[in-house]
Amino acid sequence: TYGVCRWNYRRIMPPSGHPVARYLPFLYIAYYGTLPIQLYKNFSYYLFIQQHGGYLYLWTNRGDIVSSVPLLVRAIVLINAPVFLAIFVFEKRKKWLYLATISYFVTSSFTLLIGYRSGVFALVLVLWYVAKIKSVTKSRIIALAALALLLVVVGSTIQMLREDNQATLADYVFAPLEFIRMQGNSIDVTAVAVKYEKMLAPHAISYAWYDLQDAFVFRELQYVQGHDLANDVSVLLNPIAFSRGLGDAGSYLAQMYLLGGVAGVIVLSLLLGGGLHLLYRYSRDARSLFVVASILPAIILMPRGQLLGWASTLVKTGLSLAVLWYGWRLYCTILWLAGSSV
Repeated sequence: TYGVCRWNYRRIMPPSGHPVARYLPFLYIAYYGTLPIQLYKNFSYYLFIQQHGGYLYLWTNRGDIVSSVPLLVRAIVLINAPVFLAIFVFEKRKKWLYLATISYFVTSSFTLLIGYRSGVFALVLVLWYVAKIKSVTKSRIIALAALALLLVVVGSTIQMLREDNQATLADYVFAPLEFIRMQGNSIDVTAVAVKYEKMLAPHAISYAWYDLQDAFVFRELQYVQGHDLANDVSVLLNPIAFSRGLGDAGSYLAQMYLLGGVAGVIVLSLLLGGGLHLLYRYSRDARSLFVVASILPAIILMPRGQLLGWASTLVKTGLSLAVLWYGWRLYCTILWLAGSSV
């Protein structure tokens, strides 16, 4: 029945790879079919947030923002990002690859305009990693440094725009230095966890449990102690600022310290190093590289994120793969029926 989809494409990866190019027609249909809906969702969120006070509204009234877009729209666009990532991994033709990449980031530009940058920046780093895995040339340190500098400049500019509409030219000039300085906030969170260990440690398991829901739950600001370490630290340091949408990020080191002390941090560091090496080894296969690339953003953001956020993302990726698989089978069935009717 599905033989029509088993075309004899040449392998697009090294000899240990898979003939994944046969998936590309279906992936392009799914990607460009959902791209306008993704654009509509992002633009709707941008307009809604701009009409209600800007970036901080994102953290004080998330439910209102989410409900401003129909549920069906939010459900459909869930496959857009995984499909784009699959195309970026499987596609070898530069023209089609550039077109898909540019179109994706054009739709994501409204996310940056809102002021939310971490997800987009993590994706840029993941795409760079995938491109280097697919490339036969060695990495150039100058190119990597240029990418890092570009992300710092863009990130600092977005931070200035979202936090201070009265910023001067001098503020923008020194914004990259301020951006770099603020990356130490996660160390501060770890320091707070060490100082207030007796207060926070009883919730360590609860933090990990709610981490597993992170990829599926768009949390409201309504504060519940013991659900999120970043919220607990923010309320502990400045509850008034937290109520206005300001707060600290998380820290996987702080969570691991609360779970197992210094020994736990050491063990976690060793496991993390081994896990990254394992992910690199599995990146040699096209299909495995797609799975690795899907969870890498959560791993990259771990220093400012959750201990088990990557596991939540992995589950979400599995669900997306299941949806794509059934879509692929349906696509093959339609091709078979079309061929049988001729």
